Amino acid sequence: IYPSASSRSQLLVEGERPRYSASTGVEGLIRRRTLVEVYWYGSLAVVGPDIMDAGRVHCVLIASRAGEVILERFFDQLSNEERSETRAALHEVSAPMISSAVDDAEFVSCYRETTVVFSIMADCVIYLLGSGEYDELMLSSIIRIIKEALKFALKRPPSETAIHERYTKVCLVIDEILNEGTLDSTNPEAIKKALKLKVTE
Repeated sequence: IYPSASSRSQLLVEGERPRYSASTGVEGLIRRRTLVEVYWYGSLAVVGPDIMDAGRVHCVLIASRAGEVILERFFDQLSNEERSETRAALHEVSAPMISSAVDDAEFVSCYRETTVVFSIMADCVIYLLGSGEYDELMLSSIIRIIKEALKFALKRPPSETAIHERYTKVCLVIDEILNEGTLDSTNPEAIKKALKLKVTE
């Protein structure tokens, strides 16, 4: 892409991007550091693409509105203490908003260097924690994909009772859509077909 460069180096760029809320719009800024490749042609510098990790979903968690965990998937190697801190942080950032939120409402927040998107599903809440290209827009799309797949797998709208009753199917939904923290499948019909095959295996 960048032929005949006399040399190249790396540059750490720090900047800000808006943090969005599905209900209220822009709410502050998120600072982000990006590592880019710089190609030198004599005294001319050409900035290449971002070479930092493109990001991923670090955690998907479904909990009751009171904060009791129903299902969770951590895609990073975390200690029990770190997992506990993450659970507590997700509940803390969402608690003021979810008590009176209506079904399907979506919210955006942040935790450390990551973006948090969470959505109401009847008497429970689904959270996604992501970084890099897995920003608020991407995470919101993934949540909607998961919710639609859950409706198919559960044969009814997702709720705490329905998830407990068909826990294995819910796990299959998560695993079909997210592979080690990266988005694996977005096609609703393909997801349904894969779930049918896995259930009958």
